[in-house]
Amino acid sequence: MKIGVSACLLGVECNWSAGHNRYPFVSEDLAKYVEYVPLCPEAPVLGVPRETIRLVKEEGRIKVKGHKSERDYTQPLTQISQEYLKRLKEEGVCGFILKAKSPTCGMERVKVYNPQGMPERESEAGIFAKMLRQAMPHLPIEEDGRLYDAWIKENFIMQIFAYESWRLFSLSSPKMGDLVHFYTRYKFLLQAKDERLYREMGRVVANSDQKPLGEILLQFGELFLQAIAKKNKISTTYNVLEHCAGFLKNHLTPTQKEELRSAMQEFREGIVPLVLPVRLLRLYAKQYGIGYLQDQIFFEPYPRDFALRSDLKAYK
Repeated sequence: MKIGVSACLLGVECNWSAGHNRYPFVSEDLAKYVEYVPLCPEAPVLGVPRETIRLVKEEGRIKVKGHKSERDYTQPLTQISQEYLKRLKEEGVCGFILKAKSPTCGMERVKVYNPQGMPERESEAGIFAKMLRQAMPHLPIEEDGRLYDAWIKENFIMQIFAYESWRLFSLSSPKMGDLVHFYTRYKFLLQAKDERLYREMGRVVANSDQKPLGEILLQFGELFLQAIAKKNKISTTYNVLEHCAGFLKNHLTPTQKEELRSAMQEFREGIVPLVLPVRLLRLYAKQYGIGYLQDQIFFEPYPRDFALRSDLKAYK
């Protein structure tokens, strides 16, 4: 799968000082599973090295101007951003990782200045980041600074793999039965994300109004992409664990039931990470041949060697 990325995060020497901002998680860990589409809106317009730029609010409009020269770069940066957006759509990317605080790529909290060079109280997204969000509203987007947070990282990685799964599914000329199977496999992950959206997707798949398949796919896809963008919660995840445990209640021994109950409760209390109760559920599902559980994406929504569910801080 393909991921867009601010090129400097891969070690490309394209920032204002002709240096880079290499981020090991991007350039090493995630690189094992993705093909990057590296972009830098500033380098083609201003060159390398270059003067620094910043967001300036003039007459109610946000412009991008040179720090020393005060030259207005808004138009050429907008043009290159539009070209990049077209390329990203053609490439079929399933996410983007931006450089934090950049006047072009910062996802949020980028400083805005007044014409006299004094910082405003408000902050903005960078010009390219803002256009990216407007053009691809459901695309998973994060910035390097936020990915140091285990909760944000776990959610982002889960989201890009789910986004890619839906993208490939929707391109496969699916039939109604295929959609039912796709929804069934994602049920518990969706329920852990958002109960309301999960149930609404169920009603769409049931299709009691006998709508055309194309319309059903559009409705389901919109809800699915909304749901996977939600952040995980301990409370909703615990409810899903209980639901999974219900499929095993007639199979487990009293000792196994107590072991599972204890692991689930300790996850709920923030004592153990999610990986412990999930591992027990997967073990028992395999041991007792509960195929419905074994097929659930919830248990492995991304490659396990990311080890994100082993971190206590990955769930709140």
